[in-house]
Amino acid sequence: MANTSKCLHCLLDFSDSNVSEEIAYKCYGCHGFVHMTCAGLSPEEVECLALKSTFLKYFCNTCNANLELIKKLRGEIDTLKRQIGEQDNCSIFDEVHP
Repeated sequence: MANTSKCLHCLLDFSDSNVSEEIAYKCYGCHGFVHMTCAGLSPEEVECLALKSTFLKYFCNTCNANLELIKKLRGEIDTLKRQIGEQDNCSIFDEVHP
């Protein structure tokens, strides 16, 4: 779990008077916080995230990279399942028709 008292990017403490005025966003993955400017969010993105009715979630760079890895792994698993299925189909056919 992330340290919630410091920005995940710049590592400045949120209790510091110089940075406490800036908006921080909570990562939906690790629950750490990132300053708006550190996250590289545009004013439009900030406005979208501020809407309470939105389903948008903010993920820090680390969590976002991990989500990409999960997508890649799921693709590799699906490929392996297809290959196993193809092998199973071949072996069944060989057993029925020697």
